Amino acid sequence: MADATTSAAGTDDVVSADVSLPPEVNELLCFIQQKVRIMAVNDIVKICADFYSNEDTEEGRLVMSRHVIQKRLPKLKGADAQVRTLTILVKLCLDPSLNLPIFCAVNLAKLPPVDTDHVDVSAILSELNALRREVRAVSQLREEVKQLKDELRDNAVLRASTDNDFPPPTKK
Repeated sequence: MADATTSAAGTDDVVSADVSLPPEVNELLCFIQQKVRIMAVNDIVKICADFYSNEDTEEGRLVMSRHVIQKRLPKLKGADAQVRTLTILVKLCLDPSLNLPIFCAVNLAKLPPVDTDHVDVSAILSELNALRREVRAVSQLREEVKQLKDELRDNAVLRASTDNDFPPPTKK
């Protein structure tokens, strides 16, 4: 059962967490669970791979495997095993069908610092471009409305001046 938890900003973010389960201490999974709604998967994986050791990742995999009975979480081997394991962990935290506990951190030093350097700049740029297009469209509409108002005013003045002359007075 997915419930809402409160993020640091004070807004309710829906995370794949079951509050009926006791919280589980794991800094890696805590970080992933809290960042999956605001950061891209690749960014989370890169930050975690740079910050956490292979042992931390393996511990996170073991903790997650206790809660994910439906899927097998094999111990991966190879040069990119940590990155692939982290990708699996992030995807599991995004899976709404799983009943995961809320993961928490006891040692805040084990949480990577995330600042403006880790935002998805391409997404921000896309949003900025969309906003610019909207502003241009609104400016164009404002100009069209101004032109229409001017035309209506000119027509009203013209009509007022011609209404006095029309219809011509009838002679009896």
